[in-house]
Amino acid sequence: MNKYPYNAVHYSSTGFILLKSQPAGNLVCETYKSTALPTLQRECGVFFDATCDAPLISLRFSAPLLIPKSMYQAPATQYLRLQNEVSDSDEVFENEVDDYVAVFAVPFSKTLPLRTTLANPQFRHCAVNLYRYLAQYNSPCHNKLLVNFDGDKMGFILIKKDKLFLINELSFTEPSDALYYVLNILQQNDAKRAESEVLVCGLTPEMKKINQLLSQYLPNVVTAGKELKLNITDLKGQKVDISTCLQLIEI
Repeated sequence: MNKYPYNAVHYSSTGFILLKSQPAGNLVCETYKSTALPTLQRECGVFFDATCDAPLISLRFSAPLLIPKSMYQAPATQYLRLQNEVSDSDEVFENEVDDYVAVFAVPFSKTLPLRTTLANPQFRHCAVNLYRYLAQYNSPCHNKLLVNFDGDKMGFILIKKDKLFLINELSFTEPSDALYYVLNILQQNDAKRAESEVLVCGLTPEMKKINQLLSQYLPNVVTAGKELKLNITDLKGQKVDISTCLQLIEI
């Protein structure tokens, strides 16, 4: 985790999360369900110190496209155009993830206000931070599957024997959908249940039911991030579960 000062924003289609470190070493986090950019700009101005510089901006609007580094050639836009996933009104980003370059696009209408509000923002797909967490997570199992919930979206990151196998995202409507997707991903990637640890994080109203279902059918289900032992509270001093803001933690 970066030393003080550390400031980060997670922005997705369901709202935003603000995180900052304090001189004492603790972290303060606030979650907002609003997706309105004026609200985000206003709250950033209140939440962060006026001298806040180079904050991490964690973005999640679609899963990134992974290009092997050995095959990658700039510009990143060309790969998204092949997938019909980019337009002239989008800003394209590239982040390194293991042996891949993660390429994704976000509308300028969402990134430009953040550039005008915060000094030198560093844009990154939320899956990059989550992958970094999963890669350093010490598991007794051969396979590690991180499942991150954001409203009715669930993202997947699968590492098999220390190699990245998958980054993807799907929509779900029922807890049983989440269970089906997890079981299907493990099966399709030849990851046996007994040899796989499933780490769950994020925010969704169905989280409790989903955890219960996963634990019924899988032997190794844990809440992601709890072993980091970070002191995170909201502005009122109430404890915040690290699993709800893990995509903002710099590993």
